[in-house]
Amino acid sequence: MMNPKVSIIILNYNGSKFIKDCLSSVFKNDYADFEVILVDNASKDESLEIAERLFGKDSRFKIIKNDENLGFAEGNNVGARHARGDILVFLNEDTEADPNWLKELIKVLISDPKVGAAQCKLLMAHERHKIESVGHYVDYCGIESWASTKVFNEDDRGQYDRIREIFYAKGAAMAVRHHVFFEAGGFDPAYFIDHEEIDLCWRIRLLGYKILFVPKSIVYHYGGAFVGRREESPQILFHLRKNHIMSLMKNYEFKNVVKYLPMYLAFLFLHGVYLTLRGRLYVPLTYLKSLLWVLKNFKYVYSQRVRVQRIVKVVPDSVVMKCMTKPRIPWHFLK
Repeated sequence: MMNPKVSIIILNYNGSKFIKDCLSSVFKNDYADFEVILVDNASKDESLEIAERLFGKDSRFKIIKNDENLGFAEGNNVGARHARGDILVFLNEDTEADPNWLKELIKVLISDPKVGAAQCKLLMAHERHKIESVGHYVDYCGIESWASTKVFNEDDRGQYDRIREIFYAKGAAMAVRHHVFFEAGGFDPAYFIDHEEIDLCWRIRLLGYKILFVPKSIVYHYGGAFVGRREESPQILFHLRKNHIMSLMKNYEFKNVVKYLPMYLAFLFLHGVYLTLRGRLYVPLTYLKSLLWVLKNFKYVYSQRVRVQRIVKVVPDSVVMKCMTKPRIPWHFLK
């Protein structure tokens, strides 16, 4: 597949501070055949008007207006359903891309038919020599591995500049083959925000595809400065934990659900006790709220599990787990 058509999906919610620079950088890229789909999640600021005024006459530009904030997961699903490209690229509104980012990303993605998704190199927009993300791994409990988190805020000296396989691609700047995205079921709309790319990439891996990190595809991310501060937002923390539990329940074979879900719940309990002793009671209460949500919506979670295990799943867990790490005490959470 030479030079496939690419659909760049940008989800916007009150992004007036970023939308001009984001779209400008996207339209200046040196890839020939692309369209840009801006999905607006019922913004209340002037971001949509700015986008329409500056780029509305470009035939490659399409705007989709949602009547309400559907969250990251379903908002991007809406964009994907309107896409005409062979490749879907999901890009956050608070990013700026290098001119050759798309060409490099697509070149790697189409280099092997078994590559289902790929991630750009994400650097901090405020300090452009610092790393936000160079690909991610999780352990058997679905917890972000230390190898993934330790690179955050490192100076970029080219130390990670090789194409390599990763467990999941960060949703701020990732590409997925169109047919793979829909075969995997897209983003789970119940996730709303956070952990949705882990869940999607897990299902892409269950289909037997690889996910790669592309170091020459560079994107600068303003939101990267806030990575790791989820506990400051009870709403985001609630979605993160409920989504994490759902991913384990949906994507693992039953024997591994029984093995690793209790381990993760034990971690939440001990982490909750630790934070309670430090006077941060709202965190364990949020953990409890997330667990109660899963129990209340068990029928939905189970239906999604049945779909994944019967329709999506092509390879066994043992294949997927080769790109995961063994569980270890996540000391980086004790802060």
